Amino acid sequence: MLTTISPIIPDNFIWMFFSFALFRLFDIFKPFPINLIDKKVGAFYIIFDDILAGIFALITLQLLYFIYTMIPFLIIFQKFWIF
Repeated sequence: MLTTISPIIPDNFIWMFFSFALFRLFDIFKPFPINLIDKKVGAFYIIFDDILAGIFALITLQLLYFIYTMIPFLIIFQKFWIF
């Protein structure tokens, strides 16, 4: 869980909730590289799959925060689009 804490993302309750929720989702469902680590035996692999879940959650949270902060920018400059 501590691997999802980032100095870029604001530290309010909503982002901390998303951080915890994403970490738990990645820890429970274990996408591709995490499920390979989870199948191995040993204490290192038990901890390492949690670290990978935290890193995945951090990357996802950074992308969500980037999209969240870019929406006002995109709305303001929508009239300049050529589409």
